Amino acid sequence: MGKRKGGNNSSNDKKRQRCHALIEPGQYGIFASCARYKEVAAAKEMRLLLNESIEKHYPKEEREAFIEENKDNNEESTPILDIEDEIAKEILEIKKQDDRSKINKNNKDLLLREIPLGVESLTFFKLKQPIKPSKLVNLLCEDLMESGIKTGRFVQKLVPIDKSCNATQIEFEKLIDLTLDSLIEEEFGNDLNKAKNLFETYNVNLIKRNFDKISRDEFMDLIKNKLNEKFGIDNCRLQYKGAQKLINIYCFKNNIGMSIIPNESFEKLSKFNIQQIFDKAHKDEDVDNTESKVESTVETSSSKPESTGESVTHGNEKP
Repeated sequence: MGKRKGGNNSSNDKKRQRCHALIEPGQYGIFASCARYKEVAAAKEMRLLLNESIEKHYPKEEREAFIEENKDNNEESTPILDIEDEIAKEILEIKKQDDRSKINKNNKDLLLREIPLGVESLTFFKLKQPIKPSKLVNLLCEDLMESGIKTGRFVQKLVPIDKSCNATQIEFEKLIDLTLDSLIEEEFGNDLNKAKNLFETYNVNLIKRNFDKISRDEFMDLIKNKLNEKFGIDNCRLQYKGAQKLINIYCFKNNIGMSIIPNESFEKLSKFNIQQIFDKAHKDEDVDNTESKVESTVETSSSKPESTGESVTHGNEKP
């Protein structure tokens, strides 16, 4: 008998594929687009960018204070349990922490974790309180624009998601209410009278990937109806250019994510496109260098002595 031929082992011919996961309802974070087949490299870049920005804008002391504060609130609101229930609860919590530490062994504070999506040109990083994705993305892009230093090649556009839900119309309506209430509380302390002009003009940035459960027109109608219900029909108007607020809606498979940001910041920061921010910063730098060269040339020419119009006679020439 001849030698047995080896089977078609795909592991020898193809790169090992990453495991895929879904974004669960209630999770929040940042979507980042990238070049095709560069998802792994983009995820590494994204992790570095986020870690650096979190350390700068969310110092460890503030994070620990937030955790302690919320821990006390949770303890106050927790009903009194008997000893056996208390022990069982502590054991369960220890197991949860152990599982999390195994999953996130490279991330001590568990502040962010990549969720591999299994699609081309897209990554997602789940974040943890007290970090607000929309605020973090805005600060990160501002820092990149100010520094003008190109720190990566693969990450492209960022879309922050502050809240998410299941992909149904009913859940999306609840999501709009929650997001609007959080924004009003943050900016006006739940004073609807002061917040009535908050969405005087608004725009919608709707992105859909592997999603067909709700059409674009249905999304727009749901948003419009909720805004009119909350702020009044005459106080909300859809405007594609120069709007006050931008509503981000990101639909991926069974999940709908949402955030609301100032449209002015979105436009100023190249729509949160990191590569365009680098290009814009370098372009502005080139313009400044050109202007400085022109100014120095003008100053040099103005400092030269003006001609008096008198003729100069050399020694070997006759007068």
